[in-house]
Amino acid sequence: MSSSRTPTLTALSFASLSFFLFFFFVSHCNGVSQQTISTVCSQTQSDELCASLLNSDPRIASADLPLFSLVSVELTQKQAGQNYKSFSRLRDNTTRDPLLRKGYAKCVSLYGKMVGDLRRVHELSESREYEEVIKEGPGYSPAYDCLNGVKFTTALGEITRDMLIALEMFASVASYVAQQM
Repeated sequence: MSSSRTPTLTALSFASLSFFLFFFFVSHCNGVSQQTISTVCSQTQSDELCASLLNSDPRIASADLPLFSLVSVELTQKQAGQNYKSFSRLRDNTTRDPLLRKGYAKCVSLYGKMVGDLRRVHELSESREYEEVIKEGPGYSPAYDCLNGVKFTTALGEITRDMLIALEMFASVASYVAQQM
């Protein structure tokens, strides 16, 4: 009689263990919660734009904190790269106004440096050196310095705003991850 119970108990034990492992896996692999995104984005000038930016990357739904850090760096790198290309085109297409061309060239230089700085920050994030990620981050001044050196237009204001939101999001995520790890 005990031999007929053994397979049933073993099957029940296996089923219980399987359920426990499944529950543990699902509960610890849900990704970055919207609450975490709200917490991080509340530290920026625009909660909505920050959350939209973070949620634009599908990896966020399943990201752990190290990936959350990498995603924030990569989104910031993407915006810096777009701004670098935009100012490069503006510089290359501006032939009549040497002061404006000089201003765009300064922006190209500032964004080129930012792209390089963010490359280094990405390496630090991959190495999980979160305190260094915070220290090595590019800060906000390159975006402001660029905008201050050129004639303001709505389009330039928008790409600068997008860059500032990305930089704020990056800084807030870096701080959050450093505190949690």
